[in-house]
Amino acid sequence: MVKQSSGNDDYYRVESGPDGPHLAARYRPPFDTMVRGIEAPERFRRTLAGVRWRWRVRAFPKGGDDCNPDVGDAAAGVFATFKAGLKVMVIKYVWNSVGPAHRSCELANNLFFAKREVVLRSGGDLDTWQTEMVDPRRDFVRYFGGKLEDVPDFVALGVLTDGDATNSRSEADYADFVLLDRRPEPDLLQAQLKAVGQLADAGVADRASGSPPVREAEAEQPR
Repeated sequence: MVKQSSGNDDYYRVESGPDGPHLAARYRPPFDTMVRGIEAPERFRRTLAGVRWRWRVRAFPKGGDDCNPDVGDAAAGVFATFKAGLKVMVIKYVWNSVGPAHRSCELANNLFFAKREVVLRSGGDLDTWQTEMVDPRRDFVRYFGGKLEDVPDFVALGVLTDGDATNSRSEADYADFVLLDRRPEPDLLQAQLKAVGQLADAGVADRASGSPPVREAEAEQPR
């Protein structure tokens, strides 16, 4: 639990089924929202080249658009957190209920905290696994500026499913997080995503059952 961003209601649990273990988030109003997270392994703080995971929505918060504070809920969100000195900078990748996908919005930027939302998906079919692959360090440069070699330390990965702003039920599942310390070649990346998608469609885990929710990836190509 990320204490500074969470209330007392823990609505997350680890479940297992025909498609492998996953983190199930089941928000019900009037729960306080809770962020679940993991501290970044030391080896990835300066070398993170990508994050890959699967997620699916079970219930969209009604009218939820995380870029609009009045209805600022998302069925699923994944945080990549960086820190430079006393300042924390967050890129949150979300699956919204409404509004266009493939857009971003700035929700905070002050002396000690900055937050950027990136809408990967909006709406769509329920109970359908989707695989994502993002490069948070390159996104950091895109949204916060600077050079790739000057990006501050990647310090944590987190998830949030919420429905407090819309006062509605919100549910999602998360699975198979992989941290990459080398950027895959485009052809290799497409092959990996296709394989993961085929496994998900077949209703089996893309990794062995019992693997932890977040894993360190082996080297995928020479440096």
